[in-house]
Amino acid sequence: MSSEKEALLFRLHQMEEKERFFLKELQKERNEIYDRLREIDNQPNLTSLAAFKEPMKVREEAAVAVEAVLEDEATAAVTGKEEVVESLPSAGSSSAATAPRPKVSNVQAVREVLKGSSGSLTISEIKRELDRQYGLRLANLTTILYKLKKETDAITSPRRGVYFYEEPVSAGSEELQEKE
Repeated sequence: MSSEKEALLFRLHQMEEKERFFLKELQKERNEIYDRLREIDNQPNLTSLAAFKEPMKVREEAAVAVEAVLEDEATAAVTGKEEVVESLPSAGSSSAATAPRPKVSNVQAVREVLKGSSGSLTISEIKRELDRQYGLRLANLTTILYKLKKETDAITSPRRGVYFYEEPVSAGSEELQEKE
């Protein structure tokens, strides 16, 4: 019985030695692969440099466009006017380059979109129309709509996330309706 136990312990010891050997071999191979990858990354590659040229042009054009918008906003702030937003052409639309979009404040643009609709609009529909008509992408649309609702009774919200523009009824038109 003791010889069997010794044989089993000896076999376990052999297995541990083989495991260590294989682990060392795998670690060496892994390190060689990492070293080769670092060499490849550090080598200048002409095709990778050509791939960076075009995005650099796009970045420069975007920087110029952003500077122009910032200058417009700074000019509007200095003169005390409402914030004026110039629409930037979106990359996906071809009509953006052909049709210039009007400069309007965010609040005025939202009001015009609601006025132009025939029925109630959800927030996502309003955002879509703002982007299509004015090139605006507003992150705080709910705040603007809440402000508009407080300013005027023409904008109502029949339910959550849905807004409707209703022409205000003046006192003169009420009298005309009563006479008829």
